[in-house]
Amino acid sequence: MPLAPFEKLNPRKKKYLLAAAEGEFARLPYDRVSVFEIARSAGISRSSFYYYFSDKEDLYHYLLSQIRDELLDSLPREIDLEDFPTLLLDFFAARRDTERGPFIARLLERAQMWSQDGFASMRPPVPPARDRIRNLEQIEQVDPADLQLAGFLFWECCCYRLGAYYRREITLPELHLGMKRLVGLLHYGIFGRAGEEC
Repeated sequence: MPLAPFEKLNPRKKKYLLAAAEGEFARLPYDRVSVFEIARSAGISRSSFYYYFSDKEDLYHYLLSQIRDELLDSLPREIDLEDFPTLLLDFFAARRDTERGPFIARLLERAQMWSQDGFASMRPPVPPARDRIRNLEQIEQVDPADLQLAGFLFWECCCYRLGAYYRREITLPELHLGMKRLVGLLHYGIFGRAGEEC
């Protein structure tokens, strides 16, 4: 998270620094982004950058937290479990043609590579919207291993389909239809299996 001086920074300068960072993270893979280029693009010195953030990773996580907060702000106070995937897709789909679109497109590419080490290394976080979702009782009855696998598959397919939408390979209705089918298969699989074991 940002260091204390960042919070006191002029709002216009904050905006330039964050826009420069998003631009660099969108332009290059994460490991090739340099603090020097972010600072140069923002019109500040490299030493000034370290006055606001500890390092590149700190800034990257701050950008991700901004997207998470925007997502949470966009969600209704109460969500049906069945509606959550559509709301999630619509949030990211709506940002494709905005200034933030290229950054999210690169983020989607990177998210697909996080799990290349295999399913066992993947620990999908509990959605921050969990306390807003109704009908969670169904999920509580599912074997945690099945739930982890379903979450992994959903995450992978969601990133893949959103990536295809960002590359304009599929339309918004096709994005929704594909994810609706996936959710149906996962729902049938994990809840069907839970029913068999009862």
